Amino acid sequence: MVEALAIWRKALPPEHPSLATSLSNLASLYYIQRRYKEAEPLYVEALDIIRNALPLGHPDIATSLNNLAAVYRATGREQEAEQLLASLTEPHGS
Repeated sequence: MVEALAIWRKALPPEHPSLATSLSNLASLYYIQRRYKEAEPLYVEALDIIRNALPLGHPDIATSLNNLAAVYRATGREQEAEQLLASLTEPHGS
């Protein structure tokens, strides 16, 4: 999966939604393996791409927020997780 992500990074512009999918896939693997420190930055990057590429309210934004919130919860950061999920109704950057 790391190799696939490297290929996507070379082939696509940095804001392309397919890159976000690849980032999320690798982050999900790390999450399942409880490698939260490695999963978190990938989920953050994927969320940034998705928020900028898709309209507010798109289901992929909710999925990305939920994925990152799961990492926050798994690392004992419940308040951060709740704040992140509350942002579902706010425009990006608010």
